[in-house]
Amino acid sequence: MVLICKPYTTRSKASHPLSDPFYSQMETFGGAHVESLIKIKPKLSDIHSDDARVVKDLYHITSLAQSFSEQWLKSNKKSHLADALDQEGVNLWNASGLFRQGSDGNCRPIIAALRLAGFRLMEAGLEAKPTVEGLLHILQIACKTGITLSEVGNNESAACVLASAAKYEEALRNMDDPEGQHLHARAQVTIVYFSSRMEVAWRENNEGLATFMADKITGSTPPSMIKLQLALLSMRDREVLVAKLLDIGKSILRACAQSGKPLAEGERAHDALRWLKKAFQIIEPLECSATPELLELKRSVLRSLARGYFLASSQDPENLVRAEAALEEVIATMDTSVVESASSELQQLRWMKLAVVKRRKAGDTVLLPEISASDIELSKPGASVCLTLMWQYGDRHYHASRWVEAVDWFMCGTHAIFSCLGASSLSKCFRKAAMCQLQQKEYARAMATVRRCPQNGATTRYVAFLVAVRQGLEDDATRAVKEMVEAPDFDRRMLLLACRLSHDSDMKGLLLSVLIHLLDTLNFRKNEDSVTESMTLIRCIIRLTLKLLGEPGANVRSLVRTLLNYFKHAKSLVESVKHESATMLIRDISWLWRTAYNCAIDGCSNWENQGEQVSDAFDTARELLEIYISRTLTEVEPSAYLYIANASFAATSGRVILARERISQHDVPTDKSAETLLAEIKGCRARLSDVLSKVPADSQPQVYSFLHVLRVFAVETAARVEDWAYVLATIKVGCIAAENGMEPYSQEQEATRTDDQALVTFEAFCDILWENKACPVNGTDCPLLPNILIHAHSSSPLVLYEALEGILHACLTNSHLSLEKFSRWLRSICTILLSQGTVADRSKAIQYMEQASAVLEEHGNLVENENPLYPVDERLWLLSTAYNTGVECLQCVGPDSASLADEAKRWFECSTVLCRFAPDGKLRAEKISKAYTELLTRYAGPRTRSPA
Repeated sequence: MVLICKPYTTRSKASHPLSDPFYSQMETFGGAHVESLIKIKPKLSDIHSDDARVVKDLYHITSLAQSFSEQWLKSNKKSHLADALDQEGVNLWNASGLFRQGSDGNCRPIIAALRLAGFRLMEAGLEAKPTVEGLLHILQIACKTGITLSEVGNNESAACVLASAAKYEEALRNMDDPEGQHLHARAQVTIVYFSSRMEVAWRENNEGLATFMADKITGSTPPSMIKLQLALLSMRDREVLVAKLLDIGKSILRACAQSGKPLAEGERAHDALRWLKKAFQIIEPLECSATPELLELKRSVLRSLARGYFLASSQDPENLVRAEAALEEVIATMDTSVVESASSELQQLRWMKLAVVKRRKAGDTVLLPEISASDIELSKPGASVCLTLMWQYGDRHYHASRWVEAVDWFMCGTHAIFSCLGASSLSKCFRKAAMCQLQQKEYARAMATVRRCPQNGATTRYVAFLVAVRQGLEDDATRAVKEMVEAPDFDRRMLLLACRLSHDSDMKGLLLSVLIHLLDTLNFRKNEDSVTESMTLIRCIIRLTLKLLGEPGANVRSLVRTLLNYFKHAKSLVESVKHESATMLIRDISWLWRTAYNCAIDGCSNWENQGEQVSDAFDTARELLEIYISRTLTEVEPSAYLYIANASFAATSGRVILARERISQHDVPTDKSAETLLAEIKGCRARLSDVLSKVPADSQPQVYSFLHVLRVFAVETAARVEDWAYVLATIKVGCIAAENGMEPYSQEQEATRTDDQALVTFEAFCDILWENKACPVNGTDCPLLPNILIHAHSSSPLVLYEALEGILHACLTNSHLSLEKFSRWLRSICTILLSQGTVADRSKAIQYMEQASAVLEEHGNLVENENPLYPVDERLWLLSTAYNTGVECLQCVGPDSASLADEAKRWFECSTVLCRFAPDGKLRAEKISKAYTELLTRYAGPRTRSPA
């Protein structure tokens, strides 16, 4: 039984099929649906049931489920029946697996109907906004359903299902996956979708749509995207895809053979070649020798290609050369240990090759039997003399541009009679022949000849590189360069020639690979003479990488990684040379830091989902600039220090923003990563403080603003790891300067005291700490104290209190008031102070109350949209708190507590003043005065006078 696992959903599924609650729910949108399921359920266990009747019932369920899906989609609401519908769909789909395994092949209509009904029910139970996993699952189910329906000839239903699949594919394509968690699954199901559409269209004789879908798989997107998609597929998926493309190509070839019309044969053969080339494009990069089935599939593709080229040669004679190359490649994959006379396949291939070379009217040397044993044995010196003569004749023809004759002479040298000279001589003959074929522009034959070389040395790979470049096959050429460099007989001069050829052919990706390999060869040379050459190569690599980044369809992630690696490589190179020797590189260093800086700025908008790399680029630019400043012999422009500040701040702020994004996505950073980020913020603050005096005077406010923001970042990150000591120390730095106008400890403190941004900084502190439930507050449970403040023991540091106090002083010192926020912060800090219950804390609290009176005196009449800027509820809170605190002080008055009576008097006087700014203030003042007199008589005696 085929089971469908559904890890994409967290909904609880009904564990029992067709339960009573399900029936009652289904009645809400159609009792016929229930009746059909009731009738079908028992029949599913009996394979010999009335197939036609079951199929009819299943199609009825399909119609009901589809209509139900359309209804709730229009309502834009999720149905409460979704879970039950989804489970029933899974049950029906699994039942199709039972029929598939237990039937004798006559139950295909039932299987198709079960899959269709199961798909439509699962579709009806799909989430209103499906997750990536949900879309992956439903798209795969839709594709399999469409194929099954097409196989039984139900083309109308197949087209309808695949139309639904198209919507799911579009939704999946538009879903974000920044971390690439579903990259493999998305590539797999997308290819399955395209291949399903292709297969169904071909069955319906819609060759245009089938070709379009095939191009989607292999040729409609940029080459890098094609390669990425196909590389993510499993070996089995690629094998199945190749088999489908091969079957379509072979079916066209069979039609060509049956037509008997040479002209039509040539035209249709070209159509077949399009499909066969796509199959070869997918299977060619694979290592087929490890799997016998895959190797046989590749041989089948090559044989069909050879046949297609042969049939298409009536219109293009060059196809005969391609057919011969394909046959030679098939022969090269044959097991040479098999006796030739006993291998019917090998004999057939040779007959096919003979037909090809005869049609192209090849010379006698080509028609002679070839990879065969000879009774004649030559001595090694004799064989060497003969082979040397053949090479001389071949070279004469080559230099006289008689390429065909040259190939014949060189290929004669591959005869078995010369096997005593070893594999190196045989490889040399094949290479010389390939070079002649390259001059003839017979690229397919040249590549096939190179593949026959028994030794895969550097020279052989260089010839393969030349052939690939002439054909415009950049990937093949890049692979040949890599293999050439890894060969034991590699000569660096080959790379220099490859570099020139890559540049002339305008293959930027290939040129980049060659330059990188050239640089790697220089790393083995220890003398300092290579430093200048290495730096030149690094600059070329960086320039070329930037050009590739600007092209459509560029692999940004890989190219950015290359770019940063070689900026860092240049930095390491400069650091490794002596200080006095670095002066000859000073212009290179200047170019490097400016380029890195501009790249980082460009990356902010163009390097999508590469936030960490953008920060790395800014860091690298700053490090290179610092090296430039330390190594240059001339005076540095003050603006250079501003660039250090800009780059350092941009790198740090980028990482802070990235950490916030991860937290918002519930990817909470570890304490270690947060501590690393905090250390970076500290380093950035220190760096900016050091360069502050060196930047131009008109740019210093900008650096001040950076320091303010970095202090906020530091408090935010330190609060995340609950480093409250550092949080408190950071806040106090600004509080001391802001409160007393004292001489600051550093230029950063000067910024806090004089800059208008100080208010915003302290406000950010309070917002961060207010939202952090772990922030310690020195307070006890108090009705006036917000719950969010009560989280710690009385011995905890006054972190939030210090922040609140700082913002109040910043407001007052800078004369920059937001009355609403001022009232909110003042209320909070007074609540904390009064909750302590000590004389000293109350003394501070009444000072803040009196300060509020002064603010109200000056700004209390300001209104906006007919509402006071200093909120009325805050004014009433000040009044009631001052009065209640005065009452509490009087209640504690005793024979020896005259100070409490004086304190109470001060509170009542404060409340009386505050009455002036509250509604019905005069009446409230009279009541407070009367109440104070009565309380004073009761608790303090007649010696204390009432407030004025």
